[in-house]
Amino acid sequence: MESSQLINKAPAAIALTIALIALITWILVTGNRDKALPIKPAEPLLMQEQNTKSLASKEENQPQSAEPTNKKLNLVIASEAEIEAMSIDEYLDYMLGPVEMLPADIQAEFHTQQATRNEYWENLGFFSDEQKEGYASYDRDTLEALGDRGDLIALDILAHKYEFEDKNHNKAIETYFKGVLFASAKAAQSLAIRAESTGGTYYEPDTQDYRAYIHESIVWYKVSDMMGNKTAEGAISSMLKAQGITLNKDEWANVNQRAELIYAKLNEQRREIGLPEYDK
Repeated sequence: MESSQLINKAPAAIALTIALIALITWILVTGNRDKALPIKPAEPLLMQEQNTKSLASKEENQPQSAEPTNKKLNLVIASEAEIEAMSIDEYLDYMLGPVEMLPADIQAEFHTQQATRNEYWENLGFFSDEQKEGYASYDRDTLEALGDRGDLIALDILAHKYEFEDKNHNKAIETYFKGVLFASAKAAQSLAIRAESTGGTYYEPDTQDYRAYIHESIVWYKVSDMMGNKTAEGAISSMLKAQGITLNKDEWANVNQRAELIYAKLNEQRREIGLPEYDK
């Protein structure tokens, strides 16, 4: 799976983690852990017979419940190839599947919290395929007009069209910058991914030119992080590990300083057009 696909799916991975934590917590609280777990340590034969008799005796003396007190866990783990072939919406459905195993009240609480998290990521420019469908019929002029008013979905779609359909890289970069100005951490992340990809296209990994593009990528990831993208630091680590690159102290100081300067300049430009600073 390409790094951009993994990063775009990262918010959903965060949601899955929360769902699984809730699921495990519920299992522990109900006290039915042995029923929920598919594998149980083997017991000596004599112990098994005693436990079977004891369990049968208890079941005879207990009233039958109309509904089971616990739900059977049927977690389906997709392969890497299957995950790679999923759309973002399919990936979200897959990741959030365990939530359906929770009791109704816990599901309701989860979905309330999830709505808050979705709003957080949408404000940073991360949208699902379903949310973008309403823009499918818009031409570039319409998308431009919407983007000029700060519509982050329009800017995201427009940048993608310029980058991959028109091969107009200058217009793509211009649109990414506009998205960043309108507080799209996704656009800043796209600039980071683009820098890494460009370096890999034109230069060998062990050259200084390629390293310069990696620095540029880290700078934009850090800007994205300062704007609120909680997955950006992890993306930096993954990129450096994948490329086998280690930055020294001076290099880190340089990229951190550049990121802070860009962030400050962007806030200045936002003030000039009547927008609040990113963290206000």
